[in-house]
Amino acid sequence: MLIYGKNVFLETIKHNYQIVKNIYIKKGAEDYYLSLLEDKKKVTITEKNFFQKNLKYKKHQNVALEINSFPLKNHRYLENNFKQNSIYLLLDSIKDPNNLGNIIRTAYGLEIDGIIITKDRTAGITPAVFSASAGYVNRLPVIEITNPANMIKMFKKWTYWTAYVDMDGEKNIKSSDFNIPLPLIVAFGSEGSGVRDLYKKKCDFSLSIPQRKDFDSFNLSIAAGITMWELSKMKK
Repeated sequence: MLIYGKNVFLETIKHNYQIVKNIYIKKGAEDYYLSLLEDKKKVTITEKNFFQKNLKYKKHQNVALEINSFPLKNHRYLENNFKQNSIYLLLDSIKDPNNLGNIIRTAYGLEIDGIIITKDRTAGITPAVFSASAGYVNRLPVIEITNPANMIKMFKKWTYWTAYVDMDGEKNIKSSDFNIPLPLIVAFGSEGSGVRDLYKKKCDFSLSIPQRKDFDSFNLSIAAGITMWELSKMKK
């Protein structure tokens, strides 16, 4: 996998250097990027045709990193790293890597504890996710699960509360008396279909975001950001 861009470079070499196989720097930009590296063994100085061939139309900022696959956590991470005030987002059927990356970036900024994705139904950690997250995907645990219906039972066994976000959710996150129990795993579905019924039937409660009556809906990453902001207040 080839990831690119200055912020992605900075975050990856600082927080996830072990996944880096090779670093490609465009000739003429090496002074800046080399000054940030202690280990220069993985660096190749390239001509511009490398970037034209491999990253045409991408905002690469004269640097790219070839990496091994992103190190996903498994479901046991949630048991082994249990904290009483934890908040995790479960993202199901989120296919747009820009949405996923934006959510990850906001989640890190608001001190959300991690992101849970569903295998085969949610975008993986792709170069587009690295870019949209500005590299912050390197700092946040990403947990991949299968069979999410059964996993919700497991979450409850580990004493996590479970919720989902829906236009008709029972708990208004902007209500003056909004208060929810922690630790919490809150699910978001796709923009088109929302949260699947298999979550709705098994979750403890649902959340809603108040909006104008003549307004259709928020973009997924915006809705997730609003929700995370309100939930983060519960951790204080």
